[in-house]
Amino acid sequence: MDTVLYNKIISKGGFKKLNKIVYKFTNNAIELVNSMSSNSMENDKNAFLDPFGKIIVVFYQLLDGDDVYIIFNNQFEERFLDHMKKYMKFSKTK
Repeated sequence: MDTVLYNKIISKGGFKKLNKIVYKFTNNAIELVNSMSSNSMENDKNAFLDPFGKIIVVFYQLLDGDDVYIIFNNQFEERFLDHMKKYMKFSKTK
């Protein structure tokens, strides 16, 4: 979105709905996300891969203490949830 349009929307008290999903991991979250992702936790972007190296989802990450927030396009939510089901049942991370 261009800056002029953004400023016009904000000046009128409006908002723009984004097509993003946010998930928060808690309870030993950094260790879990780090062990499952392809990039280091110091970077802004990361990805979850399947065992064959196929990309499940690319996401932005934010660390807040031991919590990890990930943000990605909502079109990949089902794929993300299917992938995470396999691993979350063996983890204390929520």
